[in-house]
Amino acid sequence: MSLLDEFEPQDIAASMEELLSRVIKDLIFSLKNKYPEIQGSKLCVSGGLFNNVKLNREIMDTNVF
Repeated sequence: MSLLDEFEPQDIAASMEELLSRVIKDLIFSLKNKYPEIQGSKLCVSGGLFNNVKLNREIMDTNVF
């Protein structure tokens, strides 16, 4: 029996999505603090991760790019 067996798959997926969102937003704010000149620049992302509409909306809502 695995620790994950105690949880529903959709709960695991939702938790991972939330964690991933926090990590990406932390990265964006770290970049903003390190390179303030990026404020208002365009951001280009690629890969399956960025097919997540909710994540893309949250990135846009940061108003960094």
